[in-house]
Amino acid sequence: MENKNFNYCIATKLGNEKLWKQIFLSEYKPTKPVVLNLPGLGADTFELAYRNTKPVQTMLGVLRDKVDILSVNYNCVSNHEDVFENVDTLVQHLFATRVIQDGKRISTEQACKNIRQITVFAHCYGAYEIMSDIEKCIRYQFEDLGYSPKEISQILSQIVCISHGTYSNLQSVTEINCVSSYDHLMGIHGNTFWNDVAQMAKKKRIFSMSKEDRKELLNSYKDAMHFPKNFLSQRQRCFAYSENSHKLCIAAAQLSKGGQDHGTKFLIRKSAENLATDAGDHINRIYTCVLREAVINSIKNTNNSNFIEFNFEKTKSNIDQILKEYNYGISKERI
Repeated sequence: MENKNFNYCIATKLGNEKLWKQIFLSEYKPTKPVVLNLPGLGADTFELAYRNTKPVQTMLGVLRDKVDILSVNYNCVSNHEDVFENVDTLVQHLFATRVIQDGKRISTEQACKNIRQITVFAHCYGAYEIMSDIEKCIRYQFEDLGYSPKEISQILSQIVCISHGTYSNLQSVTEINCVSSYDHLMGIHGNTFWNDVAQMAKKKRIFSMSKEDRKELLNSYKDAMHFPKNFLSQRQRCFAYSENSHKLCIAAAQLSKGGQDHGTKFLIRKSAENLATDAGDHINRIYTCVLREAVINSIKNTNNSNFIEFNFEKTKSNIDQILKEYNYGISKERI
């Protein structure tokens, strides 16, 4: 019997329903593409799980009624074994049910098509802990169903995840990851991220960066842990690099006028006018662009008998254009 006290009760807005309600995973029956919201660690009640969907609702705009928005809350995070067990339940109900028909696994292509129905927006703990556990659980549950490791990686790549305020270690999920140089928590936990920014600059793998900026960064580069962060904050730049074929990392300047960039309030339209800096506005545009493109692709897969893969290269090109506009004023065209 499902534990009614487990930490993945869901605050949900189903399609064009006006009211939000709390349901349990076993009660949810998907009828539309899903945007899964994985908030930060503080979201331990239904009300906070709902409140943390406001950035997603804002970014979706007119697409809100075309999807089911699900947001989890956490109420037993003191014990990681319990958390992992509950992630396993979430994967079983939300992901595994999409690749099983009549008790058997479906084809890899059809599994990719069905899993492409899920887009994730994750913040902090929701990305580095929960989304990472989701990926691990999918691997072993799908292996039990008979999929090979290569097939599982292919299926996982159809999940599009937007991560804010964290440096996750996802292996196969398609991910846009953004960290601000003004994020105080990443100052504590994000040394690996800033070191990678410096290493990517050395290898000329950062795009949206001018030759002059790259030269200045490397000439002044002394402390791999901190200098790239200082460079971004002083020069007010936002750069991106591809860590691999399915992950794009963005190192950003100050996003919020209050200088406290770990949260997501700058993404809410009513608040953004007061809170977002110019950099925050451009990162908002990037998140919105990625989220809408992913959802539109999900809708196309729902309405089409053939699998339509998410075009990540096109998405990266759009992000590059937005960042070049912010950094150097190269283009005023809005994506």
